[in-house]
Amino acid sequence: MKKSDCLAMGLGRYWIIKFLLLMKLSIIFLFLTAFQAIANTGNTQEQVSLHLKNTSLSAALKKIETDYSYRFVYSDSVALSQYRVNLDVKNASIDAVMNQLLGNTSFIYKKMSTNLMVIMDATKNKARYQVKGMVADSTGSPIAGASVLEKGTTNGAITNAEGNLLLLLQRCLLLLLFQEWAILQKK
Repeated sequence: MKKSDCLAMGLGRYWIIKFLLLMKLSIIFLFLTAFQAIANTGNTQEQVSLHLKNTSLSAALKKIETDYSYRFVYSDSVALSQYRVNLDVKNASIDAVMNQLLGNTSFIYKKMSTNLMVIMDATKNKARYQVKGMVADSTGSPIAGASVLEKGTTNGAITNAEGNLLLLLQRCLLLLLFQEWAILQKK
């Protein structure tokens, strides 16, 4: 082997080692940036600090809207101004603040996105009527897995293994739709 051949092999190894070292550094950099991105998105909820004394609920929500990046949606028919609240929180999550604000009221909230919340009256969303019974076929045998729907809505229930059913309705109605689903097996 000539001296020039050894020199060429040495230069080849040098570039391979450089390439592998560059690949290792690239992978380490990729993992570091990925972990940083996960860490940043994991704690995106803004911390809220409020000191409110004998303030109306609607004024408290307006204060949160002006001081922080949260928005609240509620109907004007919902009388939020009649409720008075006292609140003293420091660096609390918005969930903790909302639970304290709405805790002694009939209102609930639902997060629609990170910063948008809908305030609803929980008493208006509760079912007023309940249909309870057993679904059976013409011989009196219970039908398991039958679906029962409130006509004109997506509200429904499915019977259990004994054919029993509990359906909660918003209004009194005269028409329920029954449907049995069967799975056919082919050989």
